[in-house]
Amino acid sequence: SYFTKAVANRKLYRSLDTLGYRNFIITDANLKKLTETRRINDYLNFFKTKYIGAETDGNGQNQLAPAYKGPYKQNVSGAQTFFLIVPKEEINPERLTESIKQFNTKNHPQQTLTVTTPMLDDFRIIIKVEGLVSKQSALDYLRAIAKDPQIYRPLENANYRNFIITPENEPIFIQSKNILTYMEFYKQFYLK
Repeated sequence: SYFTKAVANRKLYRSLDTLGYRNFIITDANLKKLTETRRINDYLNFFKTKYIGAETDGNGQNQLAPAYKGPYKQNVSGAQTFFLIVPKEEINPERLTESIKQFNTKNHPQQTLTVTTPMLDDFRIIIKVEGLVSKQSALDYLRAIAKDPQIYRPLENANYRNFIITPENEPIFIQSKNILTYMEFYKQFYLK
């Protein structure tokens, strides 16, 4: 109950805006084992299966995970936009934009994809690809472009994020600028 309420309280995590983090509950015995092995991904898989997948109330009855109550619209079907958010000072945005345009021409010549580079804030740029017609085609695009070394090799040392987003959710994201809040929504509604 504490975990569910803490996760739902977004005010607790505002200071972690650009940091990646995981939260979970753990028994003392499992914490000792986790500290020794440092296998966090194994524990997170265990946690999802044993705690989240079959959450119970005090009487041992299964409960569903809490419904999404965040700011984003849950209908993620239809047109999508690809976002690559990069630090302004650490990359060459013109070269990166040109690499993405070349990727689009080579791999998606039949689609009309447009690339723009608006600022997210004073220190981050969005490289935005519009024209992706469906959730599945956008996920396929994201997976394919993420494997292209011409685009991602120059980003190896940069702190970047990439994802897809609907036109309806885009202004909500642009206003809040909170990547972590969107990534939680993204994991739930795109990556399931």
